[in-house]
Amino acid sequence: MSIAVAAPPAGQPTRVFFGPAGPRSAFRVDADIAEQDAAFLQMLAAYRGHGGLWRESEVLRRRQALGADVTPDDQAIRFDWGGSTWMPWFQFDARRGELREPCRRVVDELAPFYDGWRLSLWFVQPNVWIHGCRPLDVLAEEPRRVHEAARVDRFVAAG
Repeated sequence: MSIAVAAPPAGQPTRVFFGPAGPRSAFRVDADIAEQDAAFLQMLAAYRGHGGLWRESEVLRRRQALGADVTPDDQAIRFDWGGSTWMPWFQFDARRGELREPCRRVVDELAPFYDGWRLSLWFVQPNVWIHGCRPLDVLAEEPRRVHEAARVDRFVAAG
């Protein structure tokens, strides 16, 4: 799916398409890329007040410096964007670098049905099961409520 725009966004390649009437002058951007960029910006803003988003390599260095046991299959939320793998810092204990148990429980519920993108977005979007609050905002104070919301969303996703 593509959308036409008057000029290419900064950093996007210019594409000219040839059709039956010859070259068209409209610039085009893949809608999938535009949607993914918008989702990344949404997450970047939402996670800023909760430790931010970090490239995976920086998270691993930071966690190791705190003495955490870092294993490749540690259930941490991660997603790819812009040629890098990104991880929200909120999921780790700031003093020890270990994955926080309330976050692990949510990931256990949703990971079979949600990829890293959807998991990351799930935490920053209002959730009807917690009265329109964002799971990220209430996880520390009400981990059980957030876990229950994840469980309901898992049942919905499973059909």
